[in-house]
Amino acid sequence: MEFNAPWSETLKLMSLCGVGVLLLAAAVATLKRPWWIRITAIIVAAAFLAGSWGFAPASYQVDAEHMTVTRPFKNVLIERRSIRGVRLFEDADSAGMTRTAGNGGLFGYYGEYKSDKLGSHVWYVTDMSKRVVLETADGAVVVSPDDPEKFIKALKPSE
Repeated sequence: MEFNAPWSETLKLMSLCGVGVLLLAAAVATLKRPWWIRITAIIVAAAFLAGSWGFAPASYQVDAEHMTVTRPFKNVLIERRSIRGVRLFEDADSAGMTRTAGNGGLFGYYGEYKSDKLGSHVWYVTDMSKRVVLETADGAVVVSPDDPEKFIKALKPSE
């Protein structure tokens, strides 16, 4: 079963502004430089943007064996047998939240985070209003499927 990773309006605006600012900064910073420096700056900025986009979540797939975070460059597989619990993200989960490594709003919120309640955990999020916590043997994983309730049901074991 596949679930989309919808972009919130905030993420759309942040990503659009981020792309514009980065490309404009690369162009303006190199205005009075030789042409090859300008081209290099644009290429570096474009590579950074491509990398940020390439590791952002595109969708989530649930099958009998895995929950997969699909991304343009490299998917993330989480074995279903390692999932100990699945629930909606709560306000208390973000108490003391810090991003320790990752992306905080350019094409998504993904990478390593730490909070008082969840400890060290990983995010693959595109819409803050649809966050779901997977409690796994290796720590929590936060995702944002288009239909959180249906996603939770798809991951809970059959009774």
